[in-house]
Amino acid sequence: MWTYRFAPEIDGRRYDVRLRAGFTAATLQASDSHGASADDHLEYSKEPYRIQRVTLPSPGGALHFDVAPRSWYAYGLRVTAADGRVLHESHPDPFAYFPVLQKRLASQASSNSQVDTARMKKNAPAIATDIALGLVFFITAKLTDLRTAALTAAGIGIALYGVQWVLNRVFDSMKRPRIDLLGGLAMFGIVMLLISAAFSWYFDSERAVQLKSTYLGLLVASFFAIDAWRGAPYLGKRLSLYIAYNDIDPQRLAYGFALVGAVMALVNALVAFTVSKDLWLYYSLWGDMVVAIGLSMWAIERARRPRPA
Repeated sequence: MWTYRFAPEIDGRRYDVRLRAGFTAATLQASDSHGASADDHLEYSKEPYRIQRVTLPSPGGALHFDVAPRSWYAYGLRVTAADGRVLHESHPDPFAYFPVLQKRLASQASSNSQVDTARMKKNAPAIATDIALGLVFFITAKLTDLRTAALTAAGIGIALYGVQWVLNRVFDSMKRPRIDLLGGLAMFGIVMLLISAAFSWYFDSERAVQLKSTYLGLLVASFFAIDAWRGAPYLGKRLSLYIAYNDIDPQRLAYGFALVGAVMALVNALVAFTVSKDLWLYYSLWGDMVVAIGLSMWAIERARRPRPA
């Protein structure tokens, strides 16, 4: 990803120190003009994050070259003698950011221990159904219009109830675990598609089109808030199927996404009333997605149950 270079001079001898930092690993290399060289390789996923060190011989004894982050985007170098004396520093406090990054990575590793891939595998049929219905809606909308696409997706979704009933009987007779096709948010998505289609059909002004995301966002926020108030038996529980963490509290997740929907609705209204139509189009295409991702990540983290101390 990037190579950081240092050229310290110790006792009249110049050294070439390079750190090649990537997304998954970092390699530290040091050499001098007399042909001595050494390297150190750190793979982030296989060992704890640490200060990287290489050692080279010199007329005055062994020299240790240590490299670690001094900020979120830069690295620093410290050269010490065998007895611990500091002979060179590339910057004041060259490892200032290292404790912060080390703590953050340790926390992330602890968080990742709560990831349950088997959970995603178990719920794969329901998630695949949701994705397939979304593709049906998208392709139909491209070939026809929004109303036809919404009605087509709704019809297929309703038909899936019959398919689910047949599959349950077949798998029960074979004494095999049932496959859940409708455990996700497919039907909720179909309802929202129908409401969206009705909105687009009834209203025909540019301002109404701009505010559609606001109205629908507030409606979704209301649904999630009601679901959370009832203990999240539907939306919160089914939304958690999409999340690989096994420590999600569905009720807190539903409350979080109620807030996400409300904030996004209000932001859309603010943008629609304060900027030009062209700028609003840019926001609806790109900015809305960025806001949604950021708020959703916040809601998911808030929904995770605190780990015991």
